[in-house]
Amino acid sequence: MRPIPLLSLALGLLGTARMAAADTGMDGEDTGAPEEEPDPRRNYLVILVDDVGVDKISSYAVDYPAEVASFRPETPTIDSISVAGIRFTRAWANPSCAPSRASLQTGVHPFRHGAGNGVDLHEAGIDPEAFELLGEVFSAAGYDTAFIGKWAIGSEDADGNVGFPLADPTLVQIHPARSGFSFFDGSYEGMSEHSDYTSWFRSTWADETWSGTTAIETGRSTDVLTDSAAAWIASREAPWLAVLAYHAPHANTLPNGSPEWHYADADATCYRTPALACLATETCADETLAVYQALLECVDVRLETLLAGMDPAALDRTTLVFLGDNGTPYRAAEGTFGRVRQGKSTVHETGLRVPLLVADGATWRTGAAGEIGTPGRTSTATVQIADLHATLVARGLGQVSTAVDSRSFAACWTDPGPDCGFGDPVGYGEEFEIKPNGALAMGLAAVRQGDAKSTFRYDNTPGCLRQETFNLVSDPWEQHPLSNRKSTGTALRGEMKALHQGTGSWAENLPFCP
Repeated sequence: MRPIPLLSLALGLLGTARMAAADTGMDGEDTGAPEEEPDPRRNYLVILVDDVGVDKISSYAVDYPAEVASFRPETPTIDSISVAGIRFTRAWANPSCAPSRASLQTGVHPFRHGAGNGVDLHEAGIDPEAFELLGEVFSAAGYDTAFIGKWAIGSEDADGNVGFPLADPTLVQIHPARSGFSFFDGSYEGMSEHSDYTSWFRSTWADETWSGTTAIETGRSTDVLTDSAAAWIASREAPWLAVLAYHAPHANTLPNGSPEWHYADADATCYRTPALACLATETCADETLAVYQALLECVDVRLETLLAGMDPAALDRTTLVFLGDNGTPYRAAEGTFGRVRQGKSTVHETGLRVPLLVADGATWRTGAAGEIGTPGRTSTATVQIADLHATLVARGLGQVSTAVDSRSFAACWTDPGPDCGFGDPVGYGEEFEIKPNGALAMGLAAVRQGDAKSTFRYDNTPGCLRQETFNLVSDPWEQHPLSNRKSTGTALRGEMKALHQGTGSWAENLPFCP
C-alpha cells in the first residue's frame, strides 16, 4: 500500500465531507431529496513532463539496459502507471516544447498549426477558430476542463513582455481560456530567462502584462502545480479533463548558469535516490545532472501525493495519461544517449521518442481489472503526440475527431496485440523556424514507417532538403545512413512530400538535395 502524505489525507477527508454534505444537506438534516446518480463518464488526467525522453523513466530502462545504467532516476510512481496500463515504446513527440504542446491541443502537425519551435511564440499562436481544440471539444460535451502548468503556446509580445494584454488580440486568442479550458493556473512560458523554479510568473487570467523583472510566485513550481491540480480535482462534480503540465525537469540552466542557480532549482528534500543528498550541501560531482534527476524524481514524489489523495471513487473513474513533450537534452543524458549528442531539438530517436503511458485509475489504486485490458503490457504501435487528440475524443466522448493528423489508438485499451490493431501508420515529427521576413531559418523533419526512417534537414546554401535514411533495428542510434536511392528512401521521401502537398508549408516547395 502506498503511504498517504498529510496533503493526501486532507484531500481524502475533504472528499468524505463533501459526500456527507450531499447526503444530509448543508445543515446536516435529511433533505428527503433523492440522490442524483453520478455521471458515469470518465475523467481524464493528462500528465505532461518537460524535456523527458525514454532514457529517464525507469520502466523504459529495460529497453536500454547498457545505455542508461549509470544514470537512472527512480520513478516508482510513473512506473506504477505503466504496471497498471500500457507502455508505448514507439511514441513520438516533436523535437521541442511548443510544437508538441500545440499538436496535443490541435491534433495536427506543426506545419499546420504554425508553432514550429520555441522562438518568437508571439508570432506562432493557435487560432481557436481554425482548429477543433481538445479543451473545446470536451467543454462542449459538458466536461469541466483545466490546464494547469506550462502553456508555452504563445507567451510574449514583440517586445518580450510576458502576459496577455487585452489590447493585443493576437495574444488574447491563444490564452488557455480561449482554447476551451475553463480553469487555468500556471505560466504562459517555461523556465527561461524570465524565471526559475522558485521565482516564476504564475497566472490565472488574461489581462496581464509584466516587464519580466518581478516574479509573482516563489513557491516551487512542482509543488504549486500539484496542489492546484489537487484542489481543482477535489472540487469537481461533473466529469473532467485536466492537463497537468509540469515545468520540470526542463534543463533551463544547461549549459549556462552558475552552480548556485542549478542548486536553487532543485528541492534538496524532494528526491528518491540517496546519492542526491549532495544537493543539500551543494557538493554534487555533476550538479546539472543531479539537479535534473532531482527535479524529475520530485515530480514522481508529488504525483504520488496527487493520485493517492484523490477521492477513490473519482480516481476509479479516471484515465491516466503520462507523456513527455520531447526527448532529453543531450547534456542531461548519459551513456549512449549522451554520447551520440542528439536529443532534444533533433529529429533523431533521442529527440522524438518519449514515454507514453495510459492506465485506469482503479487499476492503479487497487490492482483490480479496469478499462485497460491486460494491464502491464507493452505496445509497439507507432503513435505520435497529435494522436492523443483523436484518442481521447473517441474514448471520452464517443466522437470522431476532425483533426486531420490525429489517428485514434483507442483500440489499444482492449486489443492486447503488440500494435493493438493500430497497424503501422507513418510517424512524423518536425521543428522549423520562420524569420520575421517570411524566410525559412531552419527546418527539420522525420518520417518513419515500420523499422525504416528518414530525416530531412533544410540546407539553405543550395536551398534543398537533405535526406538521411536509417534502419532502426540494425542501427538504432542512427549512425550509418543508408542509400536514399533505394526503395526505402524513395518511399519515405514520397511520404514526406505527400504530407506537405497543398499545405503551403515550409517544406512543400523545397526540392530534395541530390
